[in-house]
Amino acid sequence: MRFLKAMYSQLASTRLTLVLLIILVVCMLLGTVFPQGGTQEEYLKAFGQVRATWFTRLGLFDVFHSWYFLLVGGIFFLNMVFCSIEGWVSHIRPKPARFKEASTVQWELGGKKSEDMLEALKRKGYRVKEVYAEQGTGSFVAQRGLPSRPVSIIYHFGLALTFVGFVLSALTAFNGEVYIYPGETKKIPRSSPDMTVNRWRSKLGFSPGNVESLSIYLESFDTEYTWYNMKYYPKDWKSAVVLKTNSGLSANKVIE
Repeated sequence: MRFLKAMYSQLASTRLTLVLLIILVVCMLLGTVFPQGGTQEEYLKAFGQVRATWFTRLGLFDVFHSWYFLLVGGIFFLNMVFCSIEGWVSHIRPKPARFKEASTVQWELGGKKSEDMLEALKRKGYRVKEVYAEQGTGSFVAQRGLPSRPVSIIYHFGLALTFVGFVLSALTAFNGEVYIYPGETKKIPRSSPDMTVNRWRSKLGFSPGNVESLSIYLESFDTEYTWYNMKYYPKDWKSAVVLKTNSGLSANKVIE
C-alpha cells in the first residue's frame, strides 16, 4: 500500500511533469538533428560503419518510435491524468484555515491583528475573494496572480482534446503506399476497409459505400544535400504536390 501511495505521489508531481517535458524536448531536438526515416545504406554512407551502428542502436534515426520516447510519452500521459485527478480532488476538498499555496492565504478574522493583515495583503497585491462571518468570527481568502479555476479549466479542456485526438486517430487511421513520379497523377482514397471504424461497421452489417478519393499531382521532387567528410550526402527531400477533390477544390503543398 505504501508503495502504491508513493508511486501515485510521484506520478502526480508537477516536478515530474517538468522533467518529462525537458526529456521530450531533448528527444525532439535529436529527431531534428539526426535524419529520420532513411535507409541503412544512406546512414552508412553518411556516418560510416561504426557511428551508424551506434546511432541505430540508440534509436537516433527513429527517435519518435524508439522505446525511450514511447516510455517517456506513456509516463507523461499517466502524469497528466494523475495531476488532473489530484487537482480536482484538492479543489473540491474542504480547505483548512492555513496556508495552502504560496499565492493563496486563508486566515481567521478577529480583532485588530486580522485587519492589519488584510491591509498588508492588499498592499502586496492580493485580492480578497471571500469573507465568512458568523457570530462575530470568520475568515477571508486572498489571492494573487492568475485565478486557478480558469487555468484548471483550460488545462483539462486541452487534456480532453488530447483524448479525443487519440480516439479519432485510432478509429480513422490507416496505412498505404503510393508510388508517384514527377508529372504523374494518382488517386488516393480517403477511407479504407482497414480503418477501425469501417471494420466495426462491417461487423454490424453496414456497407462503407462509395469512397471519396483525392487526386495528387507531383509537380517536382528535389533533394537537398549536406557537405560532410569531404562529400555531399542527402539531407532532405522536398515534394511539390497539388491535391484535388472530387468537388473541384485544390491546394498546393510542399512536403519535406
